[in-house]
Amino acid sequence: MKLIIACVFVAVGLVLMEFIGLRINTTPSIPVTVYILDTGSIPKKGDIISICPPDDSLQKLANERGYLAVSFRCPSRYTPLLKPLVAVAGDYVSVNQSIFINGVPVDASTRMLADSDGRAMPNNAKSGIVPEGEVWLLSSYNPKSWDSRYYGSLPAENIQGVVRPLF
Repeated sequence: MKLIIACVFVAVGLVLMEFIGLRINTTPSIPVTVYILDTGSIPKKGDIISICPPDDSLQKLANERGYLAVSFRCPSRYTPLLKPLVAVAGDYVSVNQSIFINGVPVDASTRMLADSDGRAMPNNAKSGIVPEGEVWLLSSYNPKSWDSRYYGSLPAENIQGVVRPLF
């Protein structure tokens, strides 16, 4: 009985956290802490954003490999990505072994050829101008981050908001 009550409290707590916009990041892509989702701000380069990954073959691969979890927060049923926004429409992204934005190298942006299990990493990101209505995400916090260096740009309409550390 105590276990059932504890589970109910946890479930209610998670629903309340979602309702007020709290996000707990436990991945090394950004600092591990509690964030609050700000849906009123217009995201700009340098912000950490919450964005729903699309329901495509690359995100399905990420889910199968354990890079991306299932969640109720996005239409794709994948957990929202919390990543730094590094390029927007009109920016030029150069994709080589490392990433350059408008000619400036991005720290810790080296692309891995294989993941920690030896599986080849996707190579779908291409050099070019970020199209209108799309954004580029890249974590310099963790060189193993699942981000645009592997899948390219994402639709800006999938952005849920800017996340800011609560403490």
